[in-house]
Amino acid sequence: MVDLPYRFVPTLNKLVNPVRIVAQGGHNDKITAIAFSPCTRFFASADSSGCVKIWAIETRDILGSYLMDFTCTNITWENLDDIICSGEGHQRKIMFMPDDDPIQLPQLPQIDPSRIIRLLGAPEYTRSKDSFTVTYNDHSYTYDMQDLIKVDMDPCERYVVAVSQKTLLVVSAFENEEIIRHELKAENTQWLDFSISPKGDVFTAISDDGTIWFGDPIRKSFSAIFSEMAKITAHDFAGNTLAIMGNSLGIITLYHISERRIILRTPRLPKRFSAVYPSPQNIGFIALRPESASAFLGYSKEILSAAPLPAAYQASCPGNGFAEVIVACEDNIIYRLNLDSNEISKITKFPHNKIIDLACAGQNLLICSDNHQYDLHNGEKIISLPEIPIESPTTMAVSENGKMIAVANHSNLYCSHISGKNEPHQVEMADIEQIAFGKDKTANILFIFKSDLTIQTLNTKTGEIQDLNRLIIDFGHIISVAPAAKNYLFVLLETEHGQKAILKVGLNSGKSEIVLRIFTLGTQIWAAATDDQTINIRHDANCLRIIAGLKAYSIDDWSRSEPFLL
Repeated sequence: MVDLPYRFVPTLNKLVNPVRIVAQGGHNDKITAIAFSPCTRFFASADSSGCVKIWAIETRDILGSYLMDFTCTNITWENLDDIICSGEGHQRKIMFMPDDDPIQLPQLPQIDPSRIIRLLGAPEYTRSKDSFTVTYNDHSYTYDMQDLIKVDMDPCERYVVAVSQKTLLVVSAFENEEIIRHELKAENTQWLDFSISPKGDVFTAISDDGTIWFGDPIRKSFSAIFSEMAKITAHDFAGNTLAIMGNSLGIITLYHISERRIILRTPRLPKRFSAVYPSPQNIGFIALRPESASAFLGYSKEILSAAPLPAAYQASCPGNGFAEVIVACEDNIIYRLNLDSNEISKITKFPHNKIIDLACAGQNLLICSDNHQYDLHNGEKIISLPEIPIESPTTMAVSENGKMIAVANHSNLYCSHISGKNEPHQVEMADIEQIAFGKDKTANILFIFKSDLTIQTLNTKTGEIQDLNRLIIDFGHIISVAPAAKNYLFVLLETEHGQKAILKVGLNSGKSEIVLRIFTLGTQIWAAATDDQTINIRHDANCLRIIAGLKAYSIDDWSRSEPFLL
């Protein structure tokens, strides 16, 4: 099914640099495949989650989003009508252009290689597995290159370019003498590919650290023209004009080689959102990336700049204080981040394996590591818990007094008293999204949020299950649940249009209302709306305006705009 873009395009004005706001974003996971269309007006990209997107280069729009049941590692365009996605022994075809509006590509004549007449006296080359040989007249020169990736000759047959993982070599032969025009060793990286221009006067190479190199073999010049500074996991060339790179963070960069400029860079989507604010009057959110965090503060209408994490992200959960989130990092330390004061403090050093999930309430922190060990940190020390019969939890909860824990995956729920006074409750239940303990009068109630957005309650004393209510959103996916003041919970969910909203849910009645709408828009544009008359926009965490009447403004000129439609 095609997910067509839901977008707003401001009116063009010579005095205004308009912003294109696109509710769809980029990829969330590592880019595994990327390829230009034959006409180079489009490209397709895939990530490790199985998501495939088709982009229009001219408008920067996403023309379609598809979810495969496998990870696509190779994309092939067949003419312009069909896109073949393959990987893991699977193959799927995407019908791209509608039959009633085709793009006509020029039909190039098929050339028989056996009938090509080579230039007299021009060098030739042959390749074996890890070496290639250049022959000129009666002389041959062989070059051994371990892990040889690609060899090609320039169209004017003057030189040969070859790359292995660690060496780029440009050689030619003239008057029975070999000439090595370039030999460049890769340091702390490796070569991926190169492309020679149609005239053969220049060529472009790319290394896996995101550096693009531009070379002129005739003048013997070679230099770096662009550096992405990220691990490149997929790439493609459109002749010697465009280069496209996808990296391990899910970011795609489209670079115009001759003009030395970036044409498109996809949004760097957060790894995880967390609804964390304890007051119904001051709603906000925190968004986490593998290396940083940012937050919207509802009380000040301010969107904070990203704060760097001490180490790479592993897992997180909402905290207890204002604008607070708990994060486990790869240095085996669990941190408390307060985005309001921009403070990062250490909670505890965790001795076990990689942490895969966290749950926090009061001073209590429930921890699950990848060896299926569950531990409780009570604010002073770590307590190892008895074996819990759910190995891969999708959601966890701990009561504010630290006496009850609950663990669930999509089909099973386990709830237990820490002291072991009462028998644990183990329930088979389908489509569990999130769980949370109540506060105050509902402290003995576990709230269960289902994938159909219905809410059920489990009485931890009696084991009785009751239906409570349903969230007011028609369709959506619940991301996280966090405690609010008094008898309320905050639920952060993603709607069917890719937008996000925070709902306040009453624990006694189960009634819900939207208290904050969040938009991830365009390239690094964020917005949050607290009511129908105000929307806050952030661009790369540097610019902020409070805008009345739901209007979106250009980044360079905040005085003009068209209405922003929700």
